[in-house]
Amino acid sequence: MKGLILVVLLLFTSFSFSQNIQFSDPDLLIYLTTRLCVDTNADGISDSNADFNNDGQIQLNEAQQVLRFSFNTLAHGIQDLGGFENFVNLEELEVTTIQVNSLDLSIWQSLRSIKLSSSIDSFNFNNPALTNFELQNVGFNNPLFDLTNLPNLEYVRVQSSHLTDNLIFGVHNNLTELNIAAGTFSTLNLSSMPSLEYLSISEFVGSSLDLTNCAVLKEFSFRYTNNLNNVTGIDSSPLLEKIDFIQDNSHNTPSNLDLNFNNQSLKSVLIRGAKNISIDNNIADIGSLDLYFINDSISVKNSNFNYVNSSLDATLQISGIDSNQIFLENLMGLKFLRMQNVITSVPLDLSNVHTENINLGACSISELNLKNGDVLQYFYSGFGTDIQFICVDNEEMEIVQNGYSNSLLPAVIHPIVLLY
Repeated sequence: MKGLILVVLLLFTSFSFSQNIQFSDPDLLIYLTTRLCVDTNADGISDSNADFNNDGQIQLNEAQQVLRFSFNTLAHGIQDLGGFENFVNLEELEVTTIQVNSLDLSIWQSLRSIKLSSSIDSFNFNNPALTNFELQNVGFNNPLFDLTNLPNLEYVRVQSSHLTDNLIFGVHNNLTELNIAAGTFSTLNLSSMPSLEYLSISEFVGSSLDLTNCAVLKEFSFRYTNNLNNVTGIDSSPLLEKIDFIQDNSHNTPSNLDLNFNNQSLKSVLIRGAKNISIDNNIADIGSLDLYFINDSISVKNSNFNYVNSSLDATLQISGIDSNQIFLENLMGLKFLRMQNVITSVPLDLSNVHTENINLGACSISELNLKNGDVLQYFYSGFGTDIQFICVDNEEMEIVQNGYSNSLLPAVIHPIVLLY
């Protein structure tokens, strides 16, 4: 009797796994059996259909073998996903173009990676195992992307210009990289991302951003408007190495943004558009520091520069500032100091700036003090530069005289400090 029961159970199990799945939409079955939609070797490329035995149907055991699946552009005719819930072991899912109104991704609890590029109107995310989340060209009907039930995210990338403040974050303790490559946002809650190391925001129109809890941030790329007044906690991370800040239309629109970087590890800095910028006691050697269109003041103090490569070549570049508050003090290791369109009516003291090369273009400076015991290797000021007095070391007088090019407004070049 027991043997008979065992045989029945085996037959039932075999039948269950071999039975055909019924799909609500015939186009879904056609897609599953005829299109390359399954990535069998985890190389990111679909190399097989889901009909592994080539019988024109999908059995339950075939569905359960699929780990990585893609609805690509050839799936555009699918209007109903009924039956696809049997693919219970999915770990990676890409959805490009299917004609369904809503998508409940919580059905597939084993998902670790989702890539969405679709005009679907609504989504439900409740996938604790999910680590990778990508959106591209979505949000045509302004759907809500609520990620609060994705606690184990590690990587998020968003590239969709249609998104406007409909991306909601929760607590993501494991998130290390957030890349918002397109989309317009006036507010972003980054307060519960303590592991964030890489942050990129392409179009921020809000007035403030809080990074206070981003204590291990290493790189931050930011595009913003003159609405931005404050980035709170910008110096919260002593690990911060790379800053890339650009204000839209920064050369025509004054900025309201104050930026203070203290005791950090900056190596590469580009800031284009701010009101005030201060960098003090930088821990690491700076490879490149580029400051453009700073409205009121620049202060760079107590920091070392070092040549790393052709892009991080120990350069300090200052361009587009009309201010009497330019403070450069105790800077060591500079190879290149470049100033373009810098206007100041008070003496500019560079006696504590140790550099090999100085290049000035279209600058108006009342007095320039270069005397510090070092001998410049190169000095050049373009024809449009006007400097009334330049104080130099005796050994570099000839270098500075030969490099000053404005013969109509000649500078007095002398080893005596007049006003300092």
